[in-house]
Amino acid sequence: MSRFIVATDFSTRSDRALRRGSLLAKATQGALTLVHVVDDDQPRELVELETTEARKLLASQTDALRNIDGVDASHYVAQGDPFQAIAKFAEDYKIDLVVLGPHRRQILKDVFIGTTAERTIRNTAVPVLMANALPAAPYRHILVAVDLSENSADALRCATQLNWGEKPALSLFHAYGAPEHLMRGVMSVSEADVQRYLKEAQDRAEASVAAFLRPLNCRPVRQLVEMIDTEPSLMIRRAAKTIGADMVVIGRSERSSLAKLILGSTSEAVLQSADIDVLVVPRGWAPHPSGAGEPP
Repeated sequence: MSRFIVATDFSTRSDRALRRGSLLAKATQGALTLVHVVDDDQPRELVELETTEARKLLASQTDALRNIDGVDASHYVAQGDPFQAIAKFAEDYKIDLVVLGPHRRQILKDVFIGTTAERTIRNTAVPVLMANALPAAPYRHILVAVDLSENSADALRCATQLNWGEKPALSLFHAYGAPEHLMRGVMSVSEADVQRYLKEAQDRAEASVAAFLRPLNCRPVRQLVEMIDTEPSLMIRRAAKTIGADMVVIGRSERSSLAKLILGSTSEAVLQSADIDVLVVPRGWAPHPSGAGEPP
């Protein structure tokens, strides 16, 4: 059975995560646990009051999920640091996927770095799905961005092996650097040479992607292999729009230019501005064995 948790702070942003989690649980006949964390760095009386009120709210939401949506739903209230409690719950109970709402946006100040969402993505060993779009249906088309590293192989495995219910189409995106001759700006390079260099670079990149996919036994319906012409995050968003993807999948890594999409200088651009869902897969991801863990 697939197990999902929705981390909620009862904000309107969490409503999207709740709806996406409900759709996933219903499509997969999986179990959904709503998790709320009460910050314990405050007077004990206030912690207990917030805990009691949170349980009431979660009980109401889980009742609605069971009775209206027909979802196997439960709830859990933890006390402590939000991101640590969410990550610990997910790992203790072998959760397949953590679903979060979109990060908080402010007009004058971006507050993504340091938020519960960012810290959860950075530290949990479980894939984290940021539900940015208004959920209306199961996923139809997933775009996986890869840099040909083992980490991006994990992301691709996760995208294909996680239970989404209906099997969505899967496309792959890879960006590569310009030929060295052009990067150095050699003035003597003729137009014919430029085109030859570009063709050779494209051929090498496509061959590298083919070699990357071969041991993974994966055949994307579409492969977008493009030379870098702008910020990688913008290229990924552009590719997702081109193919009509409703989810982008990226491996969490900090080693290479594309890997820096996650929790690096360009990562925030994808997660902050994406209008579709973003799934972040940790290094070394592997599916849980059946029957592992049982949420309270």
